[in-house]
Amino acid sequence: MLHIILGILKITGLILIAVLLLLLGIALAVLFAPVRYRGSVTKTVQRTGAQIRITWLLHLVSILFSFDLQGCRRMLEIRIFGVRTSDWKQFFARMFKFRKKKKKADDELEKLPDQMTEQSYESDDISEKPETPELSEKMTDVSETPETSEATEISETPETSETAEIPETPETSETAEIPETTETSEATEISEKSEAIPDPNDREKQSEKISLRKEIRNFRYKVDKICDKIKRAVSSIRQKIRDAWRWLQNTVQAVQMLLRNTERTLQKIGRLPGRVSDFIGKLEEYEAKELAGVIWKELMHLLKCFGPRKMEGYLRFGTGDPALTGKLTGLIYMMLPAGADKFSVEPDFAEQVFETDVKISGHVRACHAAAAAWRLFRNKKLRRLIAKVRKKGD
Repeated sequence: MLHIILGILKITGLILIAVLLLLLGIALAVLFAPVRYRGSVTKTVQRTGAQIRITWLLHLVSILFSFDLQGCRRMLEIRIFGVRTSDWKQFFARMFKFRKKKKKADDELEKLPDQMTEQSYESDDISEKPETPELSEKMTDVSETPETSEATEISETPETSETAEIPETPETSETAEIPETTETSEATEISEKSEAIPDPNDREKQSEKISLRKEIRNFRYKVDKICDKIKRAVSSIRQKIRDAWRWLQNTVQAVQMLLRNTERTLQKIGRLPGRVSDFIGKLEEYEAKELAGVIWKELMHLLKCFGPRKMEGYLRFGTGDPALTGKLTGLIYMMLPAGADKFSVEPDFAEQVFETDVKISGHVRACHAAAAAWRLFRNKKLRRLIAKVRKKGD
């Protein structure tokens, strides 16, 4: 008994360890497996569009999004294990249909034994029924062999056949023939002719009756049609009145809700300046410059980690103002990543122009964002500031 309990505990422990290892592997993959991205932006006279592809864990999950403004085309494609989501949907739909058909077939097979037993009971009942005299006569006819039929033919002698024939005499033949009378035939012909010739007055009366019936039917049909139209018009008018009343009620309710929401938003907007001033005062109290420096440092670190590692192409732009174009050129060169050796900036100080064809690639790791959030959470000054803001809001 003890070894059985230990075996069950061992199996459950192994299952729990496997589940924990699986969850740990998933967490490590989410944190440390990079989410890679590749994108391209094109703005020229011939084409204006963009494309971005995101992949994760050796293309286990991939997303492709592209659009073309000139051709008015847009495409979104998601693949899991290299298969499109539409194909996955079709596969699962087929599986569901196959399981449904299989279940139906299994139910029919389960019903088959009952039907077979019912048929066997019916056959037993038929076999147990008593034979009728007609069936017995048929059986006796079938049981007769050709030998017995030949024997009966041989037993017939010519004498018996001659005696069976009875000659007909002329007297008997004359008596058998019964002549038809001419009077009855003539009477029947006259009656048939009289029935076949109709009276013209009856024809006119019948035609008048038929025309009256048709006119009455047409009049009834027209009256019914007019009544149906009146009923439909009345019902449509009632429905329109109901719809108008409902629309009026809904509009009144919507206006009331809008007024309430506007009042609340105006109250919140009126409270905003005081909250902003309190927040600024608390920032000055808790060394806002130091906190802003810490947050800016973390943001720049994340931008460096999440930014593109490679950059290729060119950028040609011009604002029409030479001074502004020069300032923007300096900002762009400051923001360029380290791997932008094959990227060129072409400022145009004379004309207002914008053309580009850029290709970028990089990756994002969740562990960098988690580390930055943990460092900010451990900052005591920031935690005190958040607690003060919460207390003031309560």
